[in-house]
Amino acid sequence: MELQDFANNVAATTKARETFLTDGNNKSIQNVQVILERNIGCLGNCNVVTRRVRWDEDDDINDLLARFDVIISADCLFFDDGRQPLVNTIWKLLSDKGLAVILAPTRGKTFHQFVELAQHKFFVEILMAYDTCVWELHARYQHERPDTYDANLHYPQMLILRKLHTRLLLPAV
Repeated sequence: MELQDFANNVAATTKARETFLTDGNNKSIQNVQVILERNIGCLGNCNVVTRRVRWDEDDDINDLLARFDVIISADCLFFDDGRQPLVNTIWKLLSDKGLAVILAPTRGKTFHQFVELAQHKFFVEILMAYDTCVWELHARYQHERPDTYDANLHYPQMLILRKLHTRLLLPAV
């Protein structure tokens, strides 16, 4: 339901012409497609596409190169063998002036390992307190639920990625 809610919110609150919802798992994509079909009236004029995308398969993304102004990813950094392919995929799919927003908990070193890889291709900004409500819940749960709330696993930090550009600006002659 989270992807469906997200798609409805994007369609209803932005001027997006198109929203892609992707996953590497075919069953997840089938489930989202069913949810979207049941809620087609809520999507407005935004074309919502569901699609399988595997980060290590160029054939999955060749027709999407530099297509997206905004890429949003949630909790996708924990697989060791997936971090570099995710960095590469975001780089390939993001337009030159686009940005990627990634939300993920630290999960030990996984968040920072992703940041290290991303810094080779992107300007990276890390935000801890990106939403007042989320931050207040985080602070409250740390004090009220120390036995069940583990910020390492439960609190998503936010990364903002913007492409580094390698062209040198030469002075006019």
